[in-house]
Amino acid sequence: MKFIVILGVLLSSLPAIAEPLDQALIEPLPASAAFRGCGCTFTSPAVSSAPEAAIVFSSNYDGSARIASRGAIVDLTATRPDVDCQPARAGGRCALKYRGNGLRVVIKARATWVCPDDDTSESCEVVRLSGQMTAQVADVERTVEVSGDCGC
Repeated sequence: MKFIVILGVLLSSLPAIAEPLDQALIEPLPASAAFRGCGCTFTSPAVSSAPEAAIVFSSNYDGSARIASRGAIVDLTATRPDVDCQPARAGGRCALKYRGNGLRVVIKARATWVCPDDDTSESCEVVRLSGQMTAQVADVERTVEVSGDCGC
């Protein structure tokens, strides 16, 4: 009888145990770990208690990216060659897929702003995006809303 009671208590606490693992999959990435130059950067208010949104993903156009997960900075490698995520028009969609250290990261985004067609200076090379980022390791997964930009 004691065994059944103990088993019941343990099973009822599983959601509480799993929740921190889920939350820790996507953590704020320190600004010092973000890539500089051309690439993509996404933020999410869902992973920060600060008033401003925290950086949760940073990549460069060489196929490398970083996120913070479970107390560590994780280096990721693109699993698809199209790592620039620059739709030609507002409303256009793109997806970024990365893997590293047992972690899989997918960002599905839609362009909210692109450079104006009449930009004759050719200095505008940025696309603003919003969407969702999903991180998965084994059977634990977390999805957060993100916004950011890709470009130079």
